[in-house]
Amino acid sequence: MYRHGVSRIRHSPEDEPFFVVRSLAAGMANGAHTAPHRHAWHQLLHVRAGALTVRTDRGTWLVPTRWAVWAQAGTDHALAFHGDCRYTALYLRPRRDLVADSRVIAVGELLAALIARTAAIGMLDRRQSAHRAIDQLLRSELPDHSHPELTLALPSSPRLQSIAERILDAPGVLTDIDELAATAGISSRTLERLFVSETGISIGAWRRHARLQFALRRLAAGKSIATTAEAAGYQSASAFIAAFGAVFGTTPGKFFAAAAEIGP
Repeated sequence: MYRHGVSRIRHSPEDEPFFVVRSLAAGMANGAHTAPHRHAWHQLLHVRAGALTVRTDRGTWLVPTRWAVWAQAGTDHALAFHGDCRYTALYLRPRRDLVADSRVIAVGELLAALIARTAAIGMLDRRQSAHRAIDQLLRSELPDHSHPELTLALPSSPRLQSIAERILDAPGVLTDIDELAATAGISSRTLERLFVSETGISIGAWRRHARLQFALRRLAAGKSIATTAEAAGYQSASAFIAAFGAVFGTTPGKFFAAAAEIGP
């Protein structure tokens, strides 16, 4: 792991109560991961290159380049890094007006600029008017919704969890719904009904999201579009490109080329 961008300003223990946002710019190599942990402050992880996966006991989030994940304070989570992952982490002091579930969020130009500015400063001190203004604007720019294709809520029951894990282990293997239901000892109709009840989406949609996330991790690690499409179970590279475009509004090639231009 490498770190940079931390403020060079000296701080004393007496300054601690006045900090409202901390920051850290860092990077992790492909395949690196962290053990489950939690933070006392809210965490906003903005991915500048590569991708990362966040896993909690409630589900997983895939965060591609130029997106971010919001982890509510006190949430146990583990991280896995894909490609040469570079990111900026902001830690926001909990406040009553900022209570939101963990989620993946799109980062617009203003939010990206605020994150970069905060990282350049290092820590926002509420005694400084400019810092208070950045803090307020930063919090106001946080989207209040997640992106469904990048979120996988895990089922709550053990038998459906085993099916979900089977899909995650091999998202490119399009096992028949009837076969998946049989492994849990239930009918396909019951499987569909329970899956919607426990995750909020159909098992078909859940599996499509799992395939897309799997593909994104491979692309971030430098795999080709053609081999990624095949491994993820798409009928062709063009079918994968169409599915990717429906979510991100561009092709995988243009998406990761633009990400590479961002730099460290």
